[in-house]
Amino acid sequence: MRGGLAELRAEDLRFSAAEALEFFSDRPGPQLSERDVLRLLARTEGWAAGLQLAALRLHGRADPAAFIERFTGADWHIVSYLGEEVLASQPPEVREFLLLTSVLNRMCAPLCNALTRRPTAQS
Repeated sequence: MRGGLAELRAEDLRFSAAEALEFFSDRPGPQLSERDVLRLLARTEGWAAGLQLAALRLHGRADPAAFIERFTGADWHIVSYLGEEVLASQPPEVREFLLLTSVLNRMCAPLCNALTRRPTAQS
């Protein structure tokens, strides 16, 4: 409002190692070693949603290290959650936009407009 601009990048939104360690130390369930937390941090690329889903999947596991060793973003429960809770709740035009632009490594409005053949990518 004062002519200022705040820019948030992916790095600003990711958990740091210290934040991830604090996140897992405050949770009920198995206490993870620093090494395990750092492995999860790397596998989720620091995204809060990925860490939260991993924490939920860890609950009640006798061998958290073995779970973490196998944990990937392709975990069926994560894919299911994203499909059922996140994508399904989007309007059809957003789902179509996401499908059409999913082939891109990087996005910008002009590129997405060209790909979707619509002038609405910015919104």
